Amino acid sequence: MSKKIAVIDGNSLMHRAYHAVQTPMTAKDGTPTNAVFGFLTMLCKFIEMASPDAVVCAFDAGKPVHRIEAMAQYKAQRPPMDEELHVQFPVIQELLESMAIPVVKVPGWEGDDILGTIAARDEALGYETLLVTGDKDAYQLASDKTRIVTTKKGITDVAIYGPAEVDRLQQVLLYREAEMPLADIKRLLDDPAFDARDALVGHLRELHARKERLDGLIASVEKTLASLEGDGPMKDEEKFEAFKQGLVDENEKKYGKEVRERWGDDAADASNAKLMGMSVEQYRQTQKLEQGVKDALAAAMAAGDPTGEDAHRAADLHRQWLCEFWKDGTYSKAAHLGLAEMYVADDRFKAYYEAVAPGAAEFLRDAIKAYCA
Repeated sequence: MSKKIAVIDGNSLMHRAYHAVQTPMTAKDGTPTNAVFGFLTMLCKFIEMASPDAVVCAFDAGKPVHRIEAMAQYKAQRPPMDEELHVQFPVIQELLESMAIPVVKVPGWEGDDILGTIAARDEALGYETLLVTGDKDAYQLASDKTRIVTTKKGITDVAIYGPAEVDRLQQVLLYREAEMPLADIKRLLDDPAFDARDALVGHLRELHARKERLDGLIASVEKTLASLEGDGPMKDEEKFEAFKQGLVDENEKKYGKEVRERWGDDAADASNAKLMGMSVEQYRQTQKLEQGVKDALAAAMAAGDPTGEDAHRAADLHRQWLCEFWKDGTYSKAAHLGLAEMYVADDRFKAYYEAVAPGAAEFLRDAIKAYCA
């Protein structure tokens, strides 16, 4: 049976412990000890969990000369270590030596250099190695014989990464970089029945739509800058296009996720396109309808009857307003009522109508129910 060697990145764990344990702790001489306490808590928990045959702890020893020579700006912007943390390093190193845990320091080397060197040596000897560190660069060392142990939450909850776990983490990070929802990522990776291609195609379509919106916004900003720098003022048409693009971007930011999940990308993109295609007069008409809904809703609430004439007028004006934005021919009573239910269920939608009067979202929902019956 091969031996299991644990190599601790002392600097990484001390930083983690220092920031995780906020309770003030000091020795009798006043030396801070919160990082020491957190470090030992993590170490003991790890040893209990992993049962290694041997433990080694590596620490930085001076500036990484070979890296600075290769790249002068290496960690040049890193702030100096807090003095209250700095004074705890001699304490933890002395405690580790009293526990018969070797402390390894090599002048001009950082702790992660030592971790990589020991891991390579252990693999050559056929040993299993556990690298305990918070440094994400260590993930590249994962292999069949070398695994990475890192803290997830607090100072005792840890995760162990082998090659499969590192590959999965890289996939998650890739999808998150593309702003894919975590729920879709989990299904994409774990659910064999999940149509990964369809999910990716839909997400790609959303990214292209977002890119088009950004391109339009960039063009608008460039034109504005040009006008400010003396290349001629923006035309009214250009200002209106920029205004509409701003509305689309704001709506996407506030409501895009829910709208796309409920009605799909095609419906959301069609609505955005319809807004972008409006003339000034058409947009003014939507504003009149929007205000008409609010006025009729206030009158209906004053009457107190969601099935009355004023409520019916509010619901009908609301239908007309929706049709200004929805793709032609897609209105249905079911979709209308579904949207009304969303107004009540989602606080962001609800707040828009609550500005008319308290309880307005529920009243409008009930009026639309009666209208669609």
